Amino acid sequence: MSFPTQRPRRLRRNEALRGLVRETRLTTAGLIYPMFVCPGKNVRNPIASMPGVAQQSVDMFLEECREVEQLGIPGVILFGIPDTKDACGSENYNPNGIIPNTIRAIKDAVPDMTVISDMCFCEYTDHGHCGIINQHGGDCVRCGEPILAKPPADMPPGSPFGPGIVALVVYMHAKQMVSYSRLVEMLKELLGLTISEGAIANMLARAAEPFAAAAEQIASQVRASPVIASDETSARVEGKTHWQWVFSSATAVAHRIADTRGAVVVTEFLKGAKPKVWISDRLGAQMGHGAQHQVCLAHLLRDAQYAIDAGDTVFAPGFKFLLKRACAIGRRRDALADATLIAYERDLDGRLTRLLALEPTTPAGLKLRKGIEKCRDKLFVFVTNRAVPATNNVSERALRPSVIFRNYAGRTIMQSACAGETKCSSLSTA
Repeated sequence: MSFPTQRPRRLRRNEALRGLVRETRLTTAGLIYPMFVCPGKNVRNPIASMPGVAQQSVDMFLEECREVEQLGIPGVILFGIPDTKDACGSENYNPNGIIPNTIRAIKDAVPDMTVISDMCFCEYTDHGHCGIINQHGGDCVRCGEPILAKPPADMPPGSPFGPGIVALVVYMHAKQMVSYSRLVEMLKELLGLTISEGAIANMLARAAEPFAAAAEQIASQVRASPVIASDETSARVEGKTHWQWVFSSATAVAHRIADTRGAVVVTEFLKGAKPKVWISDRLGAQMGHGAQHQVCLAHLLRDAQYAIDAGDTVFAPGFKFLLKRACAIGRRRDALADATLIAYERDLDGRLTRLLALEPTTPAGLKLRKGIEKCRDKLFVFVTNRAVPATNNVSERALRPSVIFRNYAGRTIMQSACAGETKCSSLSTA
């Protein structure tokens, strides 16, 4: 059977229809004109293998550039023929070489022309290779100096990926904790973009600098807050165990990545500031940083439930009920008078005193009661202070993506502590 059996021509029967449905349009606006420039004056050497094309000196070159512009072609790409060649292709990056001089001449004569310069080394090296022959780095084999050429004209240096892709990658990795390998897969399947894990790592590294200034402003905002909540969790940085700390206020969230879980992290973050109320769990490193301390009741509820599960029937059940009553009062604070809240706080403290007089019969119950005796003045600070939450849940929420990624991936979460904390601070506050 011949193929095709049918050739539908409904959309191709006349120029008007073809123009309406045409997908690809070729115009001079989409062309780049190649030109070969050589030293000298009034030089025009035809290239036998390319009919109609010639190597030209700069003065001849400019006349053709004007013709190109009149044809509506917006850009040219330059291929240079140098006077001399050497092992490191030094004429390629000589600021007074054939290509830089030609670019300056074109910009003077045809300012609106886009100029692209070919940077391949094969025409500039005496060995004819397209780069410097040095498998150990970018050092010149002749003089030993590192070589860094300027970027092509009208082609600024930097990543080939625009700000939209960079923003997406930073958000998905730093906020949603999507791993490098899954980012590669996601970008390929959703956007048709093929990108390596190394390119993603470089992209995140370049994005760190602009985040740093914003992160410091966020940290200053948190330090100035009268109420700060804090929490911490372990993290993997460059293959080693670190700690990810978070400091939250009503308007901002600051992250810090440190190789210690000690109080020095909090001290260095506060820089002498002392909030009116500090909210955290009962970790020793979290104690003593505010004028008052509100212990997170969510942590205490979990501790109470653990003691109940471990068999305590004396202290933990009553303590759990007391904490839930306190949280219920806290949710109604805005509708209650100050005198009522003071009365509630007094009642809660009295109930706690009676509970602490009980004698648990299990190790878990005894341990819980002992811990509560040490922090009893830190349990109900929030009741009479409407600006203070009963828990440090805001800090836990800021850490949750990191915890999920760490537990799921079981691998390094950040390549750089500084870059990780600045991105997390900015994205958690945004």
